Amino acid sequence: MVLALSLVSLSKAFSRVSGLLTLFGASVLMTTSVIEGTCYIGGLFPNPPQLPRIANTLGYAVRHLYFFVAAPTLFLSLGFMLQGSNVLPKLFAWLALLFSAAFVMLGLLHIGQSVLPLPVTSFAAVLAPWWLLAGLVLTFRSGRIARSLG
Repeated sequence: MVLALSLVSLSKAFSRVSGLLTLFGASVLMTTSVIEGTCYIGGLFPNPPQLPRIANTLGYAVRHLYFFVAAPTLFLSLGFMLQGSNVLPKLFAWLALLFSAAFVMLGLLHIGQSVLPLPVTSFAAVLAPWWLLAGLVLTFRSGRIARSLG
């Protein structure tokens, strides 16, 4: 999330709707992740006897929110913000918009299932290379960005 917040700052998007929505999306994603983790940790405690089942079921429900609310909220706004910025190449903006749409489709397609299929949850891993490459490109371009800001 630090990279997302840095992108908002470097894009000078704090006063643009896309920048504010990226901040909102980052907070939604972090909140969803914390709630999901809390549920799974709650599932480790055997007392009362129903707690593990309830906590894990709630965790699965929150994971659905990651797919059709949290990830799309961040990546849709991030994509639009990057469209209006020269901080990263436009390919990153288009990929963010594509990922956002894919997450919504996968989340809604499987909303009736209590547990998301493994291929669907595995799709979340596509975001890791995006973040890694965005960070590397930003690092390599940082000297040019610093000169343009200074």
